[in-house]
Amino acid sequence: MVKTVSFGGTSPDFAVGAVLQTMIGGLLLQWLVDPANAPPADTLAAGLRTLAEAVDPA
Repeated sequence: MVKTVSFGGTSPDFAVGAVLQTMIGGLLLQWLVDPANAPPADTLAAGLRTLAEAVDPA
């Protein structure tokens, strides 16, 4: 069975997807325009951990 997906709306899943898509697009653009100054993976991972802790502290 195939699940139907609606693009658009205000559900939490849609909101998270919109933010992730925006972040990924911005990062890809930065790598294309100025790859020498794009943040390395460890910096991005540290930033994501910090955001996750701010939203839902353990």
